[in-house]
Formats: sequence, structure tokens, C-alpha cells
Amino acid sequence: MRKNAEKDLERIKQVIKEKDEELSKGINGAYVKQVLIQYLMTNDLQVQGRMLSVLSTVLGFSDEESHRLREKRAGKGVLSKFLYNSS
Repeated sequence: MRKNAEKDLERIKQVIKEKDEELSKGINGAYVKQVLIQYLMTNDLQVQGRMLSVLSTVLGFSDEESHRLREKRAGKGVLSKFLYNSS
């Protein structure tokens, strides 16, 4: 009987932990929305870089995901636009 009670307690702790994580993500939802809107609305690459940094932190991107984003953005500088879009 005690083993069942311990299992139930562990299950309850896990559910509480999961719900707490969901709640903390929900609280940041409005903030993430505003950052994403700012990112999408600007053409300023420095602002976009800052917004991506914020999103990476808030959404908990892995180091690999952050690295992939930085690599993708590296080709979007002023010099790259001049070299590749000058027709």
C-alpha cells in the first residue's frame, strides 16, 4: 500500500511540474508575440538580430539551433546584399 502511495505522489509531482512549465510558457506568450511582431515588421538587420536573440532565450533554443540561426543570418549583411542582389 505504501508503494502505491509513493507512486501516486511521484505522479502528482510530475503533473505539477509539467503544469508549472506550461503556465510559465503561457505567461511569456504575449511577450513572445510582441517580439515576433517586431522582428517581422522591421527591415533593420541589427534589430532582427536582437529579436532573434531574445526569442532564442525565451523559447529555450539549443546551442545548435542558435548556431544554425546565426549562420543563416550571416549571409544577410549589407555587403552580401550588395554582392548578390546587384543586377
